[in-house]
Amino acid sequence: MLGEILKFEITEEGLVKLYDRFSFDELFRLLLINGFEREQALNFILCNCALSALVFQERIHNGYYQNIQVDEVISPDLLQPKGQCLIEVIQAEIEEVTEEDCLQYIYNLVINRTFDGYQTEIKTIYGKLQRDLGVKIEPAPDEWDRLYNVDFYIQVGGRHIGLQIKPITYEQTPEVYRWKE
Repeated sequence: MLGEILKFEITEEGLVKLYDRFSFDELFRLLLINGFEREQALNFILCNCALSALVFQERIHNGYYQNIQVDEVISPDLLQPKGQCLIEVIQAEIEEVTEEDCLQYIYNLVINRTFDGYQTEIKTIYGKLQRDLGVKIEPAPDEWDRLYNVDFYIQVGGRHIGLQIKPITYEQTPEVYRWKE
């Protein structure tokens, strides 16, 4: 336990610095975990720690130390300020996004990435599959794409084998297959 206490900042007088509520709560939990009763943990802190007025008021004088639970990561009264801080940061970031940023993003997503995907699909079909399989692969009519999710096909006798190429990262497809005999 001493090693864990030494992780806290120590004053020149050798006292543990507890100038904020987070560090107070962390040390108090550590003491509880190591078998101290609440009053023993409080006495240890009072005798061995340098406390700020805020910590003394909010945690000791108001009796909040009685509410600190061993299994909590952060005390409920500290979640709200953290959440508010996060909201303020996110709002500030959102306010910095311009219409031009949005247009560039959409352009990149729709035009560049769609075209890159198309080029990769063509290279996969004609550069690899057709060569490796030794059969002619044809582009499917638009109607097949809409009805059966087929982009290319291989004709075998009087029947067709439909193909659709997706990147390995493609996890979601609305309809994985549509079969028609």
